[in-house]
Amino acid sequence: MSWLSSSLKNLFGLKKKDPPEIKSPYDTGEYQQRIKTLRERIAGKNLGLPGELLEKTTSPFATNLRAGFQKYTVPAIASAASARGLGRSSLVPAQIGEQSRQVEGTIDERLANLIYENEVRKKQEQEAASTELANVGLGKTDVENQRILANYETQKGNEAARMAGFGRAGAIIGPLASSIYSSVTKPSSVDWGKTIGDMITGGAGTVNTGGQSSDTLMQILKILATVGA
Repeated sequence: MSWLSSSLKNLFGLKKKDPPEIKSPYDTGEYQQRIKTLRERIAGKNLGLPGELLEKTTSPFATNLRAGFQKYTVPAIASAASARGLGRSSLVPAQIGEQSRQVEGTIDERLANLIYENEVRKKQEQEAASTELANVGLGKTDVENQRILANYETQKGNEAARMAGFGRAGAIIGPLASSIYSSVTKPSSVDWGKTIGDMITGGAGTVNTGGQSSDTLMQILKILATVGA
């Protein structure tokens, strides 16, 4: 029965099609997180290098340079002074202090350059985030427009199929109903509007069908009455 019902719906244009599913990459959890990140960057958050890379006490560059100074430079100064018989001389601490200041100066210069580069980088990332978020808005609008167009085309197709179905229904049922109706004896005293209405709604009206089954006629009339419903 389901096959027959489906076939009849297709024949008479009563089976509606659903619009195609248009998926949006912007609806995924992953992309929602990306949008959140972009908004944070536009607000000036999470831009550039991590803060610890720019601090004298935590920068890997500064830490490595100081470690190298303590491991190689200080022993080298002490060894050179000892070889000249100056191991206990005040010159050793002075040389170590001078070298240490040079190390710190190198660190300061390097971090100053890095901080400047980081400011430029932060501005670029902020501008890039603003551009990307604007493109996301355009992309979401485009997807929504595609969905609206798909819904419109689907509804248009369903309506065209329905109208074509009405035509097929009339071509199939019309001649049969006309044949039955023409064979009915129609006394002049019969109110046909009321009688047909009673037959469709289950009222008490009766009519001489001239040999045709009133049940058959009522079924035909019901079909005619409900095709466009």
